[in-house]
Amino acid sequence: MCLIAMVSPYFDLVELQFFDFQTTKLEHTVVLPSTAVSITLHRDSRLLAVVCDDMVVRVVDIETRRVVRELTGFHGRILDIVC
Repeated sequence: MCLIAMVSPYFDLVELQFFDFQTTKLEHTVVLPSTAVSITLHRDSRLLAVVCDDMVVRVVDIETRRVVRELTGFHGRILDIVC
């Protein structure tokens, strides 16, 4: 089991960091090219939807710990996402 934490050390860099729940050690880091605006987890499919400041929704599989889809083509700011 892993606990997901997001750390944003700079304005132009966002990292999704995956930690082992029992040992609290960092297991993996996913670097996103744009600042995250909101994050939503779909528990059944174990997919994380990350709305980014560049108007792209990135879908991260928390099992494989990688971006599996990038949804683009939005013409305005994405204010919210519902799973």
